[in-house]
Amino acid sequence: MKTETGLRLRAARESSGLSLSSLSDELNNILSPSRISNYEQGTRQMSVDGAIALGKALGVAPAYLLGLDEGINETSQLVGKQMPTRMMSNTLQ
Repeated sequence: MKTETGLRLRAARESSGLSLSSLSDELNNILSPSRISNYEQGTRQMSVDGAIALGKALGVAPAYLLGLDEGINETSQLVGKQMPTRMMSNTLQ
């Protein structure tokens, strides 16, 4: 079952012209081709760390890959947004 996250990852990978193996190589094999494929197919859930690594390699925002942001650009998640007050108080503790 493909998920929004998987569809976004595959689209970003394909638009970068990378195969699963090439993307794994870009990540210094931190994520294997089969792990990336599992994310794309929706059989595994992508971790935040995985989204950060993939986002850097693909030039997209990790929040976009995780389906938390509609903007694909790396900076889109920061522009014009404020951290909710409850999150700010948690980070200061």
